Amino acid sequence: MQSKNLTTFEELKCEVVFGEKCKMCVPYVQKMIETGKTMFPYIPNLQEVKSLLKT
Repeated sequence: MQSKNLTTFEELKCEVVFGEKCKMCVPYVQKMIETGKTMFPYIPNLQEVKSLLKT
């Protein structure tokens, strides 16, 4: 992102293809941009949370 002077999620999406299928990477990429960190605990996806709440 630095080499291309990108600062937002939207700018990155215009340069790199990601998050098109399962979208599991999206919250991690958003957190990376917000915090500058590259290691995070597992963030469950919304579908997973909904299915867990049904049981």
